[in-house]
Amino acid sequence: HEMKAALDAAPDSAMIQRSLAQCYKRFGDLEKARYHYEKSLELLPGDSDSHNELGLLLANGGRYEEAVSHYQAALQITPENPLILLNLAYATIALGDFPGVVKICKKNLEIRYYQPEVHYQLGMTYSRQGKLHEAVSAFRTAIRYKQDYWQAHQDLGAVLAMQGEFEEAVSHLRKALELKPGRLDTLMNLAYAKMALGDPKESAEIYRKVLELKQDYPEAYYRLGTAYAIQGKYPEAVSAFRTAIRLQAGYWQAYNDLADALLSLSHFDEALEAATKATVLMPSHPMLYLTLAECYAEKNKDKQAIKALEAAVQKGFSDAGVLREDPHLKRFQGHPEFEKLFDLIGISQKKS
Repeated sequence: HEMKAALDAAPDSAMIQRSLAQCYKRFGDLEKARYHYEKSLELLPGDSDSHNELGLLLANGGRYEEAVSHYQAALQITPENPLILLNLAYATIALGDFPGVVKICKKNLEIRYYQPEVHYQLGMTYSRQGKLHEAVSAFRTAIRYKQDYWQAHQDLGAVLAMQGEFEEAVSHLRKALELKPGRLDTLMNLAYAKMALGDPKESAEIYRKVLELKQDYPEAYYRLGTAYAIQGKYPEAVSAFRTAIRLQAGYWQAYNDLADALLSLSHFDEALEAATKATVLMPSHPMLYLTLAECYAEKNKDKQAIKALEAAVQKGFSDAGVLREDPHLKRFQGHPEFEKLFDLIGISQKKS
């Protein structure tokens, strides 16, 4: 009310228009906030703070291109403002212009190198470009300048896991959880790293913790099922895979791994049903046809098994050793149609 009275008394005051915009923004009335920022800029076009604040307002509403235009207008007025460059970089990340982000960040670091958040932005951008070595370096620099930077610990852990550096990944992911407990993405990455280190038991414990925090999380159930299956806990694996499928009807990976778990329990009819569903959902994936062949083999449906194996090879399966050692396919050894598959694999490998 005081602001409106001040505006009535001085309708041409850019400062009051901006202050009123800030009030509306605090109270969540973003349209009125935008209106008063724009009125402020009509009265004082050279106000870089109003351009920056309006850019933030627009970015928070997902209007990144408009936000960028206001950040750029602000930088025309104050070209070496680190905060505006930081905001511009975030909007540019959202637009997917990663080379542009790198350019903005490097310019910002030339102004002031000691900016952990800018190094973090660089790390995020490099990781999205697949430049993992550069991402690791940037995240490490961010942590060096801000040791309790949980986002940098989390993302560094994720990138290290992608590089196969699982021990160090676990260290950073645990640090991220210490600083920011209960983060689902951090817990998921930690569970994945522990699985890769050969600890499916702890991995399963972490996935169960994730599911305590979010009960309707199909990927967590799927990964939990995988951790149970590796431990030989097939009934628990079946239950987890079925829950993943109930939550996400087209989850072909869960159908395939459900079939594997059911095979291990000698539930061949159910396994065949799940394997068939997987191939329907993802008909181009060669490994699904191997699972399907295993199910047919256990059902003594030899023609269907060979046909599924042929489909697997035609779709790109080329691991002759797996075929030779697969316990579900042992009785096919020496079978003419089975042996022909190795010729097909050899031809396929020569073509590639």
